[in-house]
Amino acid sequence: MKIGIRKLEEDDINIYQLCYKNDEFKRCIFGDKNIDVRCSFGKLLEDTKNGGENYIVLYNTSDIRPSFKVIGFCNFLKYDRYPFECPKETYAFNGGILPQFFNSGYGIYACVSMMTLFFYNHSDSLLYASTFHYNIRSTKMLLALGFERFPLMWYGKNHFILDKICFSNNDFVSKILSRIDIIDMR
Repeated sequence: MKIGIRKLEEDDINIYQLCYKNDEFKRCIFGDKNIDVRCSFGKLLEDTKNGGENYIVLYNTSDIRPSFKVIGFCNFLKYDRYPFECPKETYAFNGGILPQFFNSGYGIYACVSMMTLFFYNHSDSLLYASTFHYNIRSTKMLLALGFERFPLMWYGKNHFILDKICFSNNDFVSKILSRIDIIDMR
């Protein structure tokens, strides 16, 4: 499987809008909080223009010639408001796949590809993620990728941390990576 990764662009707002129109997606990411998609997207786009790491993830739909289709998005944001202390530079990871790809398996390929990119660029950093306690799908995925869960729940969320060693030495991740050809389209 070929996974393409490119920087976020202005026209990508429709990807975010498709995701946030889905009630399950919105609830799993933001709970009951209302979100202004245009405003949030605008902040991510501005962050991208200033060197931030906000990406669109695609997959190749053809074995004959490159023909990529969007799976979803991923953001790595410098994290400075911890509910816990971290010993080194930490980034918060969030993202999602288009609802049409829920339970398709594409999400795990996209996630492993993005984390590979992250640890290539930030080998000494930690990656932080959180999920609402009812977001079973994301919780299972984070644990399978090597994230360690903090023993306490804050703000109705489970919190996780990952370093390059836990990610790189994970047999599940190695098997996924053996099936992926990551194409940097930035």
